[in-house]
Amino acid sequence: LKSSQRVDVKSFKIEGEGANTIFQVDNKGDLFVSRSLDREEKNAYHLTATMFDGNNQLIEDSGEFVVQVTDINDNTPVFPKTYNGSIMERSTIGTKVIEVRATDADDPTTANGELKYSLIQDRAISPFEIHSTTGVISCKTNTLDRESQSRFVLVVKAQDMRGMASGSTSTTSVTISITDANDNYASFTRKIYELQVPEDHKLNEKIGTLELEDRDEIQNKEPIFTILNENSKMFNIELSPNKDGNLMLKQALDYETKSIYTFTVQVRENLLFPADNKNSAATTAQVNIKVLDVDEAPLFSQPIYTFNVMEERTVNNIGSVKARDPDRANKTIRYSILDKDCPIGIHPFTGQLSTQRTLDRELEATHMFQVKAQEEPSGLESFVKVNIIVQDVNDNKPELNVDDIFVCENDRTNTVIGTLRATDKDDQPASFTFSLASDNSNFSIRDYGTTNVSHPSCPPQSGYVRGFNHPCGCICVPISGEPNKTQVFSFFQTDLGGFLPRSVVDSFFPSSMAEFYSNLAKAVKSLKDL
Repeated sequence: LKSSQRVDVKSFKIEGEGANTIFQVDNKGDLFVSRSLDREEKNAYHLTATMFDGNNQLIEDSGEFVVQVTDINDNTPVFPKTYNGSIMERSTIGTKVIEVRATDADDPTTANGELKYSLIQDRAISPFEIHSTTGVISCKTNTLDRESQSRFVLVVKAQDMRGMASGSTSTTSVTISITDANDNYASFTRKIYELQVPEDHKLNEKIGTLELEDRDEIQNKEPIFTILNENSKMFNIELSPNKDGNLMLKQALDYETKSIYTFTVQVRENLLFPADNKNSAATTAQVNIKVLDVDEAPLFSQPIYTFNVMEERTVNNIGSVKARDPDRANKTIRYSILDKDCPIGIHPFTGQLSTQRTLDRELEATHMFQVKAQEEPSGLESFVKVNIIVQDVNDNKPELNVDDIFVCENDRTNTVIGTLRATDKDDQPASFTFSLASDNSNFSIRDYGTTNVSHPSCPPQSGYVRGFNHPCGCICVPISGEPNKTQVFSFFQTDLGGFLPRSVVDSFFPSSMAEFYSNLAKAVKSLKDL
């Protein structure tokens, strides 16, 4: 400490940070440090100084000054942790993997705190490099192959003094995992796959598995299978949980038709890169399938049989049902009918059907039963449905339907007093002829040959259906206060039986109804006059 004042005897006093503890001052004004300083702990001290004469009188007022602690390279770089990174195989040159960072407590504005990064090389040449300033590790090759080496461990060195040999150093490890890419073909583990399958194997179920080997991880195992010939109609291949090929059945097998299938299967993948194993992968394999014989039930020639039989006749040959043994053994088939009360019998070896008794269509028009076919002597059995339709013959007498008929004593000759109708249980349309069982002088029957109304100008013709009246009638309702009058409501249920023009229908009904009511009025009047 110096002063511009000339004083023979003087003394100094300091105050502030570290005064009289870390820092001491003598009578000459020399400032001393009583212990070592650490810049990283405190890099500057703020002090003030005053000067006195021999009488302890103030000569110089307090003046401020700062003690700067200059840095020396007394700290080594520090990495906070070890590092783990990853990069996909086949990545391009310059792809960033990870960034490492070390710290140095020395002054960063000096070389003491400036760090440089480098990789400590072993004997092997590393496919990675590090930026000396930023600490970014990147790939310096495009040939990373996970299948050859899936992990690299790098040793990174950080050195202060800008990397000069005199600088302090520190190291850390960086583990780099190589992630998988789809760069290998799936390969068959065998050249020939021998499989056996029973002929009754269910459709869309697995026959066997075509195992594959793929050097890639399973998420990048993406095989595409192709069956190269027409057997693709019989079989297809689906991926298993392990992404192997499950051979599936598409169409039913028949040992008797074909017992051996041989075909070639191809496997391929849509790769992102040229395959590492393109010259060694087994991408085709032969599949040999042996169909095993299974004892099968008899097979009928039709899914259902229908035959026609005339009623009231004994028929020895209605027709035949046929079944065969589909197996090569071709066993004899025995036929039987399960229903003991069935009126139809069957020959046990020919399958020929015959009537056990005469059939009556009016009692039962259709007979349905099952025929069993069983391999001899007591093998597998099958069943088929048989329909027997009974055909009609004219074997029933007409039945006369007669309503009550009333006649008035004053009815004139040729007055119609009633209509006779007949029915027939037979299936065929019947035409009836009516006549009196004995001669009668008071009554006669006009025979029109049918139960329907006939007219000379409209005779029955083949191929035409005549009309028919269902029950019809009148409802008479008395009119209150007018005893001589009655409301009459008529209802008709007429089936014209054919496709008649509307003009014919409209012209028929008004005239017929007018004629009906005219005759009704006359009848009422005649009754009233009695």
